[in-house]
Amino acid sequence: MRKTRAVIVGIMASLMVCPALLSAQEEAKPVILLYHGPKTGEQDLRIYGEALARVINEDPRMKDKAEIVLVGDQDLMNTLLYFPQVKCVVVALTTWELKADRIVPSLLWYFNQGGAIVGMGNAGNGAVTKALNGSIFPLFGNQYRMPDPSWFCKNTTTGALRPVPTPVCKPGETRISMRQLVYVKTTDHPIAEGVADQFMLNDSRFVIHMNTTGTPTYQHLEPAKGTYTQVFSDSQLGAPLVVVYEENGTSVTFAGTDKISVKPTDDSYFERAFLGDPNFKKLFQNAVYFAWNKEKKYTAAMERAKEEFARMKQEEEDLKARVEESLKKEKSSKLMRSVLLIVVGVVLIVIISYFCFVIPARQRRAAAEQAPPETPTQKQP
Repeated sequence: MRKTRAVIVGIMASLMVCPALLSAQEEAKPVILLYHGPKTGEQDLRIYGEALARVINEDPRMKDKAEIVLVGDQDLMNTLLYFPQVKCVVVALTTWELKADRIVPSLLWYFNQGGAIVGMGNAGNGAVTKALNGSIFPLFGNQYRMPDPSWFCKNTTTGALRPVPTPVCKPGETRISMRQLVYVKTTDHPIAEGVADQFMLNDSRFVIHMNTTGTPTYQHLEPAKGTYTQVFSDSQLGAPLVVVYEENGTSVTFAGTDKISVKPTDDSYFERAFLGDPNFKKLFQNAVYFAWNKEKKYTAAMERAKEEFARMKQEEEDLKARVEESLKKEKSSKLMRSVLLIVVGVVLIVIISYFCFVIPARQRRAAAEQAPPETPTQKQP
């Protein structure tokens, strides 16, 4: 098992590192890590991650800007969080995963370095995310709250739902009840732009902090430091459904949508459950886009990388200049040596010629001038 995980970590690390190494002329895209939870028996939540990734990619503001890496293993997530290419993290924890303690230290480190995180479902549940519950995901959730059921009349022919105040339906309709979360906007915020001030979502429960002393009642808690903004709240209790938190890093936490109560067999499950709702879809896209633009860790890492590359380039230019200067000096030195050798050669030739030819010639002339003239008797007959 450990060997398999090591291989997976190696492969994923290669997938994240290789684009940066191979893209010599094209800058590698920043990464969104999307954690969707592990495969449990026949339940593979990768299709949940794929559905969330599609929603992100459908946002024209994010199109082609990020490489979304789907992760279903905590150990792998724990490793990938330390890569500098990670610009944003989405953590979607469902009821299929009741303990996420292995990613707690790395998420704390990532957030404190200025990272950006969007948490959904069990992310705000203290029993699941431990120390993250009151800091990165500041819902302080200690239990779940089920919305009161709402009555609907369902048309037996078309399937259309008609909300009714009492469980009384017309002929051709059947009576059904559904638990729906009613999102109410509590403050103006960028992640609420384009979202209705109030909308309903088919969700069976949400994370909440209840004071269990005596009669259980909702208790509002906030982190001791940082900026806490409650953007949407539950219509019945006023409990937070969407919270933005900014301290060292930035996070957006959703209290609901952790309940994958039936086995998702295809993508249509998530369209029916919550991702098909236009208001929630826009809200989720806004949350990712807001976190993406607010993060500081990736930006700082890229700035340091640019400075390091600039320093390395300057060193390369300096080395190149020194080499060229050395080559010039070498060429000049060679020329001077050649000229010197030629001069020495000419001088030696002159000296040799002087001693071998000029001096002997002078000596012969001098000897000829000093010899006595010939007498007649000396002449040959």
